[in-house]
Amino acid sequence: MRRVWNTIATDLAGKAGLVAVPVWAFDSAPYPSGEREREALVTFDDDTGFDDDSAFIQGSINVEMATYAPLGATVITVRLINAAAAAGIRFSYQDALYQTGRVLAQPSETTFQVPVFPAIRQAIPAGAQLECDAPTCLCHLSDDRGMDLPLNNTEIDVASVEFVEAVDYWNDLALGVA
Repeated sequence: MRRVWNTIATDLAGKAGLVAVPVWAFDSAPYPSGEREREALVTFDDDTGFDDDSAFIQGSINVEMATYAPLGATVITVRLINAAAAAGIRFSYQDALYQTGRVLAQPSETTFQVPVFPAIRQAIPAGAQLECDAPTCLCHLSDDRGMDLPLNNTEIDVASVEFVEAVDYWNDLALGVA
């Protein structure tokens, strides 16, 4: 266990490393049934799985970007394919984490215009799938020594890690230097 921990700590290289951290979103996820739903194990359309015949995980929520969302956009239009709501949800796209506000307009039965916070960090194409079941946030360790463990012979019962959002990465990406 300690070797795995040390390997992860080394790979992260302190605050320099990037990691996609799962975000708690069960309380605001727009589950179609209105209640928390588990992800399902599914196969491809031809009933095959991966090379080892294992299935893959598919969420129950299906929300996509209805129109192109440019860098810096603060209002977006989403399409609900299999979801209960567009307002007040957390979602991620390529590990950039967002939250929507109240519905501003409803251009069609399934599309909703909503404010988004923070502003769009990288352009999101129309038709892109938004991760609502298990959103992630791109982060750094909050401290270079953030994964250090005590140097003793006792067992480790609990270890904690603190992350901060990698806003510097999104800034560098917007400037074209990442």
